Amino acid sequence: MSSNSSLFPRISSDKCRDGVFGAIEIEGPASAPYDIDLGPVLLSDWTHQTAEVNYQRARTGDTPRMQNGLINGMNILNGPNGTTGKRFELAFTKNKRHRLRLINTAMDTMYKVTLDQHVMTVIAADFVPIQPFKTKVLPIAIGQRYDVIIEADQTDKTDFFLRAISQDKCGGGNEQRNDIRAIVRYDTTSRREPASTIEPGLDDAELEDCLDVPMASLVPVLKLDVPTSAGSGLAGSDDHKKAVGIAQAEDGLTLSWTINDNTFLSEWANPSMFNSFTAGYQHDANIIAALKQILDGKTTAEAYKPVQQVVALKNPDTFTTFIITTDGMVSSFF
Repeated sequence: MSSNSSLFPRISSDKCRDGVFGAIEIEGPASAPYDIDLGPVLLSDWTHQTAEVNYQRARTGDTPRMQNGLINGMNILNGPNGTTGKRFELAFTKNKRHRLRLINTAMDTMYKVTLDQHVMTVIAADFVPIQPFKTKVLPIAIGQRYDVIIEADQTDKTDFFLRAISQDKCGGGNEQRNDIRAIVRYDTTSRREPASTIEPGLDDAELEDCLDVPMASLVPVLKLDVPTSAGSGLAGSDDHKKAVGIAQAEDGLTLSWTINDNTFLSEWANPSMFNSFTAGYQHDANIIAALKQILDGKTTAEAYKPVQQVVALKNPDTFTTFIITTDGMVSSFF
């Protein structure tokens, strides 16, 4: 398995957005050397309403505006009664290389991440170790994960802002767009507010572009070519294309994401994962025997309801590709 970082949600996606989630680290070789692993750095957004309340608002087209953003669950809040809260802090050791595992867990926010006066070396993207590339600013869409290495090579200052700048053109916006920050300290005894400066233009909302990292920069260390020969059963073939869109309910008020004109509904009493183990191909007899004790007998994709959006992969030990594209300014929820 690839060495990278991810997150686990709890119960359902709305509970995840209310803060019930955590990071997963998968240890393994890295594509560039580092000295200190500082672990996961989770980016999230926040409102004073629950995710369920915001979801119901969003379904009617009333996209809620986020009231804050958090870095590892912390940030200050600039409210009518003054400033409350506290910023997350990281300790750097001078002249050492530090690995950060960045994960965007937000509900409605794409971020651009930067550490003032430092350069990041990106070494992994979404479970895949990649050929290292350097950047001062790293865009991270919802659900994306990047591992970066940052060298503590500054000499004139010891306190710096790690910034997660909300890209408001990609969502409903954030009231603290330019004040979602953590503090990196070379001197852990310091309590000063950093005097570091942001990359020129990065705080200008008019310069937002909502663009992902260019694909040309994401070169895997271990390249696995997907076969393109006829009959390989690729999910990207014409027979498997699925149109993604937005549908309006009959009441004319609510909006839902659709795939092949169907919305997705997860049936908690009928987990797709369990049923998929026996959908269309054979497994080890012992595994099948164990699964049959907890399954209700559904063994084919046809047994599922359309809203469960099940694709049967009938050919073992073959590649399957899923190519998901969107047209226009549609937020990257995938």
